[in-house]
Amino acid sequence: MLSRGQGASRSGAASRARRRWREDNPPAPRRSALDGPVQKVVINVSGLRFVTTMATLETYPDSLLGDGRRRKWYFDPNKNEYFFDRHRPSFEAILQYYQTGGMLQRPEEVPAEVFLDELEFYDVGEETLRRYREEEGMELPPPDVLPPPEDERLKKIWLLFNEPKSSILAKIVTTICVIMILMSVVVTCMETVPEVQEWLHTPAQGSNETGPLPVTRNPFFVAETIYVAWFTLELVLGFVSCADRCRFVKDYVNVLDFIGIALYFVELGLEMSSNLPTDQINRIVNAMWIARLVRMLRIVKVTKYSGDMQLFWKAMTNSMTAIILFFFMTTVLMLLFSCVVYYTEIDDPDTKFTSIPETFWWAIVTMINIGYGDYYPRTIVGKIVGSIAAIAGIVALCLGIPEFMECYIHLYEAARYHKRYSQRKNFDMASSKFGAIGSSKSRRRNLSRNRDKNRTFKLVL
Repeated sequence: MLSRGQGASRSGAASRARRRWREDNPPAPRRSALDGPVQKVVINVSGLRFVTTMATLETYPDSLLGDGRRRKWYFDPNKNEYFFDRHRPSFEAILQYYQTGGMLQRPEEVPAEVFLDELEFYDVGEETLRRYREEEGMELPPPDVLPPPEDERLKKIWLLFNEPKSSILAKIVTTICVIMILMSVVVTCMETVPEVQEWLHTPAQGSNETGPLPVTRNPFFVAETIYVAWFTLELVLGFVSCADRCRFVKDYVNVLDFIGIALYFVELGLEMSSNLPTDQINRIVNAMWIARLVRMLRIVKVTKYSGDMQLFWKAMTNSMTAIILFFFMTTVLMLLFSCVVYYTEIDDPDTKFTSIPETFWWAIVTMINIGYGDYYPRTIVGKIVGSIAAIAGIVALCLGIPEFMECYIHLYEAARYHKRYSQRKNFDMASSKFGAIGSSKSRRRNLSRNRDKNRTFKLVL
C-alpha cells in the first residue's frame, strides 16, 4: 500500500492505480522458518537496532539489504551487526516493505523527499520508486514528444528545431523561432491600428495612384512574407526529419502552421491575379479575417519552448472533465436566468432586455461577477433574480477551478522535484570523479564491485 500520509489528498485514479499494482505484483513468497534454522540479522541504523532474518532480506535479492555482496561493506565484525548511518524513522517502513513482501507506507512524520532518498539508498527497485513518486505527486507524465529519427543527418536537423539544449546552433534557431512568432503577432496587431489603416489606404504624395496601397507594396505584407518563409522552412524540415510523420501531421501546432501558410498563398494568389479588378481583390483580401486570426494563434507555438506553459496546457487537458462540466453548468444557468429576467423585465418601458439572446450577455457577466452595468434589471423581482445569478455563478466557478488548480500544483511540484533531482544527480556525478561519496546513488556507485579473474571483489573508489 502506497500512501502519502495523513492530510494528503487521494485521487480516484491513484487508488485504482494502486489496486492494479497490487493485483499485478502479488507479495513475494516468504520462506518458511521450518525449512531450516533461522539466521538472525541485526541492523543498526544510527544507533537504533532492528532484528530480522536473512530470509526476510533475501526476499528482494537485488536490493541493498538483500544482496550479500553489497551488504557486507556495512558489516561491523566487532558487534556482529550491520551499521547504516541513515535516517532512523524511515527504516522501520523500509523493513516492513521486506517483511510484508512489497507493501510500502511512508511514516507521517517523514517528508516525502527524505523517504524517497532512503528508498534510493536501499535500492528497493525502479518500479517501486516510480510507484512511490506517482503516489506522492513527484512523477511527471511522460512528455508527448515525437521520437528522433534513426538517420544521423535527419537527427541533426530534428535536434536543431526540437532540442534547444542539444547545441549552440539549436539555441540560436529556437531564439529565431520565438522572435518570428512574437513579431508576427505584433505586426498583425499593429496592422489594425486606425492611423496605420488610414496611411495604408491613402496614396503617397506626388503619386498618380488613386486607390489604396497595393498589397505587395504593403510593409506589413512584406513582413508577413518573411515570417511565412521561415515557418514554411521549419514545417518542411520538421516533416522531412520526423520519425513519425502521422503524429507530426496530427499535431495542432503544425496544423495551425499549415493553415496560416495556405491562407497566405491564397491571399498572394488573389493579389497576383489579373482577372479581377484591384478594388475587388482588396475587398476579398480584407474579408479574409480568418487568415489574420490564424496568425494570432501562432502565439500558441510559444508553449513548445516554455516548460511552464507546457505544464499549464497539461493541467488544462488533465482537468478537461471538470472544465467541460463548468461550461455546461454555466450554459444551463445562463439560459435559465436569461429567460427569467427577460420575462420579469418585459413590461418595463425602458428595459434593455429586448430578447432572450440579448439577455445572454447580462447573464454571463453577472454570473462571473464582473457586472459592467450596461444591462441591469429595474424591477424588484429582476434584481432578486440578478442576485441569485451572481451567487450561482460563484458556485459554478467552484466546479472547474479547484480541480484545475490542484492538477497544476501537482504538475508544478513534480517539475520542481525533477529539477532538484537532476541538479543533485549532476552534482553526484561530478563528485564521483574525485572519489567523493555523495548521495545514495553516488554512494552505491562508489561502492560497486568488479569481478577479477580470481572471482573476488574489489572496491572501486
